[in-house]
Amino acid sequence: MISKSRLPNGSSAPRWQQKIQYARNSLAYMDAAKRYGDIFNAPVIGDRDVVFI
Repeated sequence: MISKSRLPNGSSAPRWQQKIQYARNSLAYMDAAKRYGDIFNAPVIGDRDVVFI
């Protein structure tokens, strides 16, 4: 498991809000996440951090 200090950047919005945004429109969520670069952190699945590439 990767420590939180080593995770890539991601949104500072609360987890619950990110999960709702991802569930309602995952493509728009991913499009908005482009500002964090090609690799970013998004806690949208379960209770764990997810790194998207």
